Amino acid sequence: LTLLEPLIKEYLSEIQSPASVSAYLKELAIAPINIEGTLMGFWGMRVQELVPGRRVATIKAFYLRKEYRGRYLNRVADELIRGLSKQGVTDLEIWAHPGVQRWLKKRYGIKPKIIVTNDPIEAFQVYGN
Repeated sequence: LTLLEPLIKEYLSEIQSPASVSAYLKELAIAPINIEGTLMGFWGMRVQELVPGRRVATIKAFYLRKEYRGRYLNRVADELIRGLSKQGVTDLEIWAHPGVQRWLKKRYGIKPKIIVTNDPIEAFQVYGN
């Protein structure tokens, strides 16, 4: 945990979140991204068994240090999928930025069913008031 705390702080700073590291850790399980002995980032997720025999992994956060983002992204994602499969996860739900959604489609041929927006509340105009 002491090794992951600086990464979580970097992530929260990058997304400009006011959440504390301890609050973040209460919300999600953290899976470190460790390749060739180097801690490069983490996945923030929750794994649940909603109905017997179906385990759902919800990926709510992904952080890879900037220096590793270009050449390790595909490998990191593939290793996560293999690891979750070995743990008996049957369904994967990803809350992703639109740029990540395009990457999912290109890498895995997946068209996201959930569209997540990062727009401020002021962007939503309410008509008919």
